[in-house]
Amino acid sequence: DFFEEFDEFDALMVSLLFEPGDKKNKYNDINVIEDRDDFYKVTLDLVKLKNIQKTEKMKKIIKSYKGIEPEDFGVPDKYCLTEKSVNYYIQCFKKNFEGDIPEIAYEKSIKMLKDIYKYKSPIDKLLLTTKLRKSIKDEINEFWRQLPEDELNKKELRIEIEIDDYINIFEYMIVKAGMNELIAHIDFVEIFTNDKIRKDFDDYNLQQIKVGIMQISDFEEKK
Repeated sequence: DFFEEFDEFDALMVSLLFEPGDKKNKYNDINVIEDRDDFYKVTLDLVKLKNIQKTEKMKKIIKSYKGIEPEDFGVPDKYCLTEKSVNYYIQCFKKNFEGDIPEIAYEKSIKMLKDIYKYKSPIDKLLLTTKLRKSIKDEINEFWRQLPEDELNKKELRIEIEIDDYINIFEYMIVKAGMNELIAHIDFVEIFTNDKIRKDFDDYNLQQIKVGIMQISDFEEKK
């Protein structure tokens, strides 16, 4: 069975592309293959084939979740960037919110996450995930910076995003963007990188996205 041998295939691809101790080829300057992009494309197609059952399940789950917002995934009101955040502000300060609500919460970060589909190199995909946490925090800060500076210094608006908050935000972003194939791209990154490379590039976000995908796959499909 092809898929039973896939772990051996993974190991072969890694050994071809990342020769131990070969610093020149360790990250993205790979000369082992003549046309690297075509090779990545073919290999990514194989990884998608490996994950086809998972992606089909994700597709059905995501399709069943229409009009979702961050609060539907357990994101704290302060970080929803929706009416929930406005209500949180009114509750805390007993006054109207004098700011704008984005049409789509975390729109910039969602666009960034979707760019993972555009990149062919696993390293480029990995590097993209490392920028997501900052992008999320920037969007939260941008939302609250509409308020007077003296209010921003209050403890109620202190930005202290927990690990679970990031995972829940990632879940929202994945579903909102309809990214049922994201699992294959994350798998592809892990096939073509080893622990040291992922540590060098900080794969913290990659792992949180992976947890988010796993949790989405456990959702019940809405009827």
